[in-house]
Amino acid sequence: MKKILIAIFSILVLLSFTGCDNKEEKVEEKQKYSVTINTLGKGTFVYSVNNEDMIEASLITLDIEEGSVLSVKMLPTGEYKFVRWLNHEKEYSTNTDIEVTIKSDMNLIAELDK
Repeated sequence: MKKILIAIFSILVLLSFTGCDNKEEKVEEKQKYSVTINTLGKGTFVYSVNNEDMIEASLITLDIEEGSVLSVKMLPTGEYKFVRWLNHEKEYSTNTDIEVTIKSDMNLIAELDK
């Protein structure tokens, strides 16, 4: 009986040193940013986040985790031609295709003209 008690005590001591304390691990959530994509003129765009399927839209607001990669390709309609991308009303890019690593809120507008 004494040997059994010593064995149980030894196991309990070992468990206390190995960190079996049932504490939940904290999962750190990444910051999310609001990203709006819109067009000024007639057209649509396709976008994807982190190389997922491309989705077509003409206006969308997304909550995207910091560090994610947003890819957008402008698709002008009819006689409209792509001019530039604006972010918060400032010129961002003159390329129809952009790829952005998200680090802050964005307000992307594709400017189109006839």
